[in-house]
Amino acid sequence: MLQAGTRRHQPTLVPWTDSLRRLLGKHTKETLLSVVEEWFRNTDTLPHGKADDDDDDDDQELEVGTLADYELLRQSQVHNVANRIITLDWPKGLTHDQVAMLDLVWLQNRYLTGRTWRVWRLKSDEARPDLHLHMEPAELQKRMRRHFTAYFSRCHIYVSACTLHPSTREETPTIWIRISFYDTSPNIPLNSSNIYLVHFPGSDTILCGSSIRPDVKQFVLQVLVEAFNAATLWEQDLKSKHISSLYQLTLYRDSQGPWSQYRLNEVDANPLAPPSKWPSQEPSKYVTGREASRRIQPIDASIVHERARKVTAKFGNNPLIGPERVQIRMPLASQDQLWDCKLRFDGKNVSEGLKQLLARGVIDAATMPEWLADISSASTNTITITPEGLEEDE
Repeated sequence: MLQAGTRRHQPTLVPWTDSLRRLLGKHTKETLLSVVEEWFRNTDTLPHGKADDDDDDDDQELEVGTLADYELLRQSQVHNVANRIITLDWPKGLTHDQVAMLDLVWLQNRYLTGRTWRVWRLKSDEARPDLHLHMEPAELQKRMRRHFTAYFSRCHIYVSACTLHPSTREETPTIWIRISFYDTSPNIPLNSSNIYLVHFPGSDTILCGSSIRPDVKQFVLQVLVEAFNAATLWEQDLKSKHISSLYQLTLYRDSQGPWSQYRLNEVDANPLAPPSKWPSQEPSKYVTGREASRRIQPIDASIVHERARKVTAKFGNNPLIGPERVQIRMPLASQDQLWDCKLRFDGKNVSEGLKQLLARGVIDAATMPEWLADISSASTNTITITPEGLEEDE
């Protein structure tokens, strides 16, 4: 046990309430222990281990928990870990940083569902040509807190790094930003007052996963512009529930579809070498005669191979990253009247769905327009088709 013999500066504490206990109870044992481990690394979030009625005995040595005490709870139930946090080590409550960490870790472990993320893009100009896109979380947090205090006195900014591990080949490095507004009481703010942002390090892309009031949004945008040394920030017509998909669509916009083989280094290392000659086999016939008309006939192998060749030529071999909704506008002229036709695709992955339809023969490759294969490269939810081809709507 640690001996707390000297009084340490304590930041403002959020007392234990039902909402704060519910936030603690959302975590699994593994995520809760990982958060506690981070608390022990920061002097401002170490256990204080003193009840509210013991404030007069400031010089008394107190026994508080150590990280080893929580390691012993790995074989226990999650409620035992929570009870120790509430009753023994942090009985007065948690700091705003601790609350923000609990909230963000829980959100990061369920980011695939439940929240729609919109794409914001930072822009530079001649006056500010260099965007600051490689800041450490601590530096970004310091800048945002400094700029936010000019507009709001009762708010809290917390920034942390996280690497997401999606079911794709590449990890997704992210920096998470949590902006919380609260009233004069120290209680935990409502979830509706929290703003969640995600920045891809080294890129001009910021994701927003919250609905922001119009009177607050303009200040948030201005703070982001100042923190990243940008000229403006505009909202792109692209949103999804999958952060990793938006990461691929925004950072690798020009290397989607068949071009992804060059980004993933899946090209022929020796294109001048003659191809191998494999012996060809005649497709075997299962049944003949009347029996053939009563059974399900397999698709001829040559047709399947031809479909696969066309799929590779138009979409490539790698899984496509695409939006969940695409709305297509096609102005059509008929005699003296102009018709505004609209077509909308909905699904988990529109681009991959079109690819599978072509592979199954539902879409005829001969009549398929070229712009249909470029939806994943458009990186937008709304596109317009003109006589010249695909035109993006910003």
